[in-house]
Amino acid sequence: MYLSFWVIQALGGFCAPYVFQRSYAAKNGKTVRRIAGLLGAYYVFILMAAVMLIGFGGHILGIETANADNIMVVAMNKYAPYWAIFVVVGILCAGMSTVSSILVSATSIVSVDYGRTINKNISDEKIRKISKIAILVMLVLAVILSIVGYSSIAILINTALAGFAQSFWPLFGMFVWRKRATKEGATAGLVVGLAVTLVLTAMSKNLLGFAPGFWGLVFNGLVFFVVSLCTKPVDKAHADEFFAPLRKHSVQNRT
Repeated sequence: MYLSFWVIQALGGFCAPYVFQRSYAAKNGKTVRRIAGLLGAYYVFILMAAVMLIGFGGHILGIETANADNIMVVAMNKYAPYWAIFVVVGILCAGMSTVSSILVSATSIVSVDYGRTINKNISDEKIRKISKIAILVMLVLAVILSIVGYSSIAILINTALAGFAQSFWPLFGMFVWRKRATKEGATAGLVVGLAVTLVLTAMSKNLLGFAPGFWGLVFNGLVFFVVSLCTKPVDKAHADEFFAPLRKHSVQNRT
């Protein structure tokens, strides 16, 4: 369970749109690769290790709390009450930063990706209006979810990151297996992976002890490879055009 949690959280955090799209601000292809490598190491070896150590440390200290999500605050309140307020403020600040990033990414997906796909001639002013409406709708839904409440926020986080992690295989095909990966394989694998993850999550099934998102990732990969091998690869000219900026910067860096 811990192993699958680690994999899902690391891949999900790396593939999350509000994290991954930050690489668009890179000045060249070399920086993009550096960001990708550092983000992977950060999520796998630093962020997830710290989260797990906090949980294990709480158990060792004998911290008892009805909600495991509060273990950090309870421990600080018990052993370092004067520092607890700074920890809580830090958590709130980090939460606000994450929420703002998620809202920007989510609204750009709705307004730009979906909006321009439906209407290629849509104006920038119309895009901004759609973004404002999307932000308002998402904030209202978030407030409703917070009022309804869940037994653990970990359920929401794990489900969201498990869904983000399903983007790993399309990214793998795009950058590593690009000579044979196909959009049909990526789409089919993504749909199957998300379906398996959601169904097992709804059933609260951890088959063989592994989390639902892990099994979604496994089935996603199997479908991705099988369907890609059975369908026509992406046209080489289209792929070359897509990767032209990266190759251009790589040549410039070598010279």
